[in-house]
Amino acid sequence: MGKVKVPSAFRRVVTSEQGAVFHGGYLWKIGEVVSGVEYPNILEDLVRLYPLVVKAFARGQEKVAISLPAEAYVSSLKKGEGVIQELERKIKEETGVSVEVYPQGVSALAQIFAETKELDEGALTLVIDGGFNTINIAVANANMNIPFVFTYYNEFGIRDLLTTFAELLRERIKVEMTANLQKLKQAFLRGKVDVGFNQVEVNGEKAHAIDVFIDKLWARLRGDLIRAGVEFEQIVVVGGLAYYIGDVLKEKTNKPVFIPSQDAEFYTAMGMHRLSGLPAIDFGFGDIKLCGFSEEAGKEESE
Repeated sequence: MGKVKVPSAFRRVVTSEQGAVFHGGYLWKIGEVVSGVEYPNILEDLVRLYPLVVKAFARGQEKVAISLPAEAYVSSLKKGEGVIQELERKIKEETGVSVEVYPQGVSALAQIFAETKELDEGALTLVIDGGFNTINIAVANANMNIPFVFTYYNEFGIRDLLTTFAELLRERIKVEMTANLQKLKQAFLRGKVDVGFNQVEVNGEKAHAIDVFIDKLWARLRGDLIRAGVEFEQIVVVGGLAYYIGDVLKEKTNKPVFIPSQDAEFYTAMGMHRLSGLPAIDFGFGDIKLCGFSEEAGKEESE
């Protein structure tokens, strides 16, 4: 099962470059984290850029599976019209590729239940799908029934965690930390920061940032779930956020918790691929995750 991750970074180019894709009157390069690139920030950006993403990564495909934030997915299903239908129409018209649309986070359950016996497939599961700008919260079962769903946009996510981490480092090191979130991410995961000729160990700040982040998220999430009267029997954490909060979350509950030890950000794409049998594209605010394509998919665009 081929898996590829490409940054959700879009750069308009004037002249043709290797891997450039023509769309909407412009030539685009995808995946370069350089100055001047455009990033999706809101749902409308995903809808606007999805045809470009499909055109770039689904060449030669008749049909692919794609993802949407779970709340937008459920809302569109209930109305019988909306973003699902809009995406299906726009992508078909602009690329010639047909799509099946799945909810982010919830789709991961298909992959999780296929690989672990730690959880009860018949039980209601709280799915926490944490990405760069958003956290998708859903209660669902293995049949994709979703009685509760909510998305925190630009409120929690990896960006918020790294911002807290940077603030703690400024207080300790007394220098202005880089605004480059990719470099902050590297420092966070390594537990070390380069300051001039010295390397400073920052695992204490890392642990504190995690504690602050989880405390804020847990308080908000617990309150929202209690107010909604939502019940669930087990918890799953997927998405890039799983690498950051790790097993700390398990201390907050006595219910079974499953957190992938690797490839956590690919579980939505892997689940979509398993459910549909199609190559899958999970287009998020931080990265585009591909599953079920050839191993070369996405490499041209990021080179």
